[in-house]
Amino acid sequence: MNSDLSLIKRVSGGDEEAFSELSAKYAALVRSMVNKFTRESMTYEDIEDLGQEAQMLLLKAARTYDSESGLTFGLYARICMRNGFVSLERKRNKDPKKVDLSEEISVPDTTDYINELESAGALLEKIRTCLSEKEFDVFKCLTLDMSHSDIAQRLGTTVKSVENTVYRIKKKLGALLL
Repeated sequence: MNSDLSLIKRVSGGDEEAFSELSAKYAALVRSMVNKFTRESMTYEDIEDLGQEAQMLLLKAARTYDSESGLTFGLYARICMRNGFVSLERKRNKDPKKVDLSEEISVPDTTDYINELESAGALLEKIRTCLSEKEFDVFKCLTLDMSHSDIAQRLGTTVKSVENTVYRIKKKLGALLL
């Protein structure tokens, strides 16, 4: 245990040689954790990445270890690696940019989309007939997420006039939807 504490202090001080010694001493733990989180679908490169991640987690464990915690460094490092790998798996599973290209790509049925477009078109036409020309122009600007001052500038009117028009639009559309 004393040799671990000596290495850990040196690692915390930035001694790369001490980390190499610590890494060699805990190589079996690192391999064990990598094996535990290796999946069949992983490539050799993925497994290499897991090994590098385990090394980074071991370094983090060495830098954050508190000898007064009552835990041995080995147990603390195991907990840190496990938690790190679990977090990594959660991030990978939630990453919307990650696409599994091995899955079959399907073309969605466009019938529903076309029906939605037709419904949206019908709703827009109903809104157009309900509103005056000026109100519809303001409405289009609102759908573009423009501010009242930007709308006023674009339409060559005052902000107060736009605010009043927005009030009338809300009142008319509220009645239309009821």
